[in-house]
Amino acid sequence: NLTRAVGKIDLVLARGYETEPGVYREVPFATGQKISDLFKEVEIQVKDCGDNLGIRGCAGSANVYEKYTAGGEAFRTVLSGDPDNVGGTRTGFAVVDGPFILPPKDDATMEVRVKLTPADGIDLPVYERTFVNGADGAINTPRNHRLVITVWVDSVFPTITATANLSDI
Repeated sequence: NLTRAVGKIDLVLARGYETEPGVYREVPFATGQKISDLFKEVEIQVKDCGDNLGIRGCAGSANVYEKYTAGGEAFRTVLSGDPDNVGGTRTGFAVVDGPFILPPKDDATMEVRVKLTPADGIDLPVYERTFVNGADGAINTPRNHRLVITVWVDSVFPTITATANLSDI
């Protein structure tokens, strides 16, 4: 029986506002507008993920770095009829198809850094955040799971925050 032995890091670029700590209300874009127009590029860096896979699981320590250009192949704009746009609340958001990784060894403290660079002429700061396993919840991505980092651009104030959650692949 062969099963996947990898984890995945994905990034969602969303717009909304915080209704209570850690809970966001999504604010869709008007037709023709999209969040990827706000950013020039996105970087994802993973430190201390697995380096090799053996019969006893993953071992070693590797670092992965990927840079994505807005409008590029890895950026998918969420459209009104897409399956991940229930109720139309995510229209204009973007999903960045991030890297596959080997899960970290059991005693590792994996870190995931995201950096967003705004497009020229956009009044947003460069946003950078590092999520650390334990300090920011469960970040060590086990096999057959994805870490979904959602970057929230506030719909009222020009600020950016992020959340991270594990889900099944």
